[in-house]
Amino acid sequence: MRRNNSWIDHLRYRWCNIHPLSHALSITNKDGSVFWFCLEESRPAEIIIGKNARCCGIIRIHWKQDILEICDLRIVEKHRGNGLGSEILLWIISYARQENIQQIWAIVSPENFCDFDRLMNWYLRYGFHRESPDGKFIIMDL
Repeated sequence: MRRNNSWIDHLRYRWCNIHPLSHALSITNKDGSVFWFCLEESRPAEIIIGKNARCCGIIRIHWKQDILEICDLRIVEKHRGNGLGSEILLWIISYARQENIQQIWAIVSPENFCDFDRLMNWYLRYGFHRESPDGKFIIMDL
């Protein structure tokens, strides 16, 4: 449920990083920075992560019956390396468990990523494995 934010809400969010929506969720990275996102539906197709009213990352998700597919997880370069992506991934894993999802698939293909090995190793650290039905995904069993 969206509401029109007043200019005061916008200023509070923009300059003080206080989110104007009561249902906004927060994530804190390694350096203590707080980032916000809102779920407008129970199984969102897209989640935008923000700080001070600026987009800091985006996750695109495709939901199947008992599979959550991470189609895209991007963190703005300025915010990389401080654990924001890791915190988001841990949140996605937890949320998938709440939604009774059996597997999480992540699309990682060498032709789409400049730093394929780094991204692949990042997913593997969180319990994903390389076997998938068509070889285009890495999978985490929940």
